[in-house]
Amino acid sequence: ELLRTNKDYQVICVCLEIIKNESDAKEIARELLETNKDYQVICKCLPILKDTSEGIDYALHILSDWKNKDNNIVIRSLEVLAGTKEAEEITKVIIRNHQGKFNIYSRMMFWGHGNYDCWQKEVVRVIKNWWKNSELVVGHCLRHSEDNYFDTKTVCLGYLEEWKERIKKIKGKQKPVFYFMTKSLAHPYLRNQAKDTAGKMLEYEKNNKGFLPDVVKQAAEDIIERDIFPEWHTEIEIETT
Repeated sequence: ELLRTNKDYQVICVCLEIIKNESDAKEIARELLETNKDYQVICKCLPILKDTSEGIDYALHILSDWKNKDNNIVIRSLEVLAGTKEAEEITKVIIRNHQGKFNIYSRMMFWGHGNYDCWQKEVVRVIKNWWKNSELVVGHCLRHSEDNYFDTKTVCLGYLEEWKERIKKIKGKQKPVFYFMTKSLAHPYLRNQAKDTAGKMLEYEKNNKGFLPDVVKQAAEDIIERDIFPEWHTEIEIETT
């Protein structure tokens, strides 16, 4: 009843997360999809309805005009339609036009819904040309290339060698993400280089307090002080929207 009467999207999203596996979750999600326009609520409803005609129809509607829709909803629609020709075609278009649609492109590279050939080829292209690509997207592609030790070693070594410049660059971003750097410190074939870099990071931090992002500083301290390296094989974090 709270879901049907409450207007606070945060409360609705929390409730949907709690009941998503309950028997009446689909019915509630259907009602909310019809009556609620908040993108975060819609993004919670779509995965619940991904095996239903309502969810599929809604996702198809979104993809038919995806350039004018909220990016979060487009990504969820690609998830609902994963493996379909419609979703694959949109994936191809986003990859071809990634420079003009960076936000949705980067999120698509993170999730990889459908695991299409075009997406797999893009992962390979990004890794092969890592220095030309955004650290954010390269980090996503490293996550999806964990069994490719040879090519990822080249990428991670490059980031370790350029750690100061790369961190300085990303700190200037509105929403800085340093996964690419902690991932580079984690490469199983670069233990010596990672330890050397971690030492240089901590030494630099002594005279430039606050330069290292907390997540990078913690990783460096773990390596130097405890001989513990970040995990190379990682789970995909679930987004909240």
